[in-house]
Amino acid sequence: MSMFYSTRHARRKVFRKNNSIAGLLSSFIYLIAIIAPIMTLPQLLEVWKNKQAANVSMSTWTTYTLVSFFWLVYGLLHKEKPLVLANSMLFAIDLFIVVGLLLYR
Repeated sequence: MSMFYSTRHARRKVFRKNNSIAGLLSSFIYLIAIIAPIMTLPQLLEVWKNKQAANVSMSTWTTYTLVSFFWLVYGLLHKEKPLVLANSMLFAIDLFIVVGLLLYR
C-alpha cells in the first residue's frame, strides 16, 4: 500500500434551477449561508460594544471558531461556495468574539 492516497470525487450533478426542488434548495442555501453569521452578530456586539464578557462561554466560542475554521477549509478543498461563504463569515465573527472574551474577561 502506498503512503500517498488518491482521492476520487464523484462528479457533481447540475440541477436546473427553474424546475427542480434541488435547484431551489441550492439557491435557498445561499440565504441560509448569510443568515447564520448574521445571527451571531448580537453576541459580537455584546462583547465589543458593551465590553461585557462575564456571561459568555470561552469554551463554547473557541469551539465554534475551530469548527467554522475546519468547515471553511473543507469548503475550500471541495469548492463548495455556500460552505465557504458561511464559514468564512462565521470564522471571522467567532474569532472576534474569542478575542473580545480574552480582552474583557
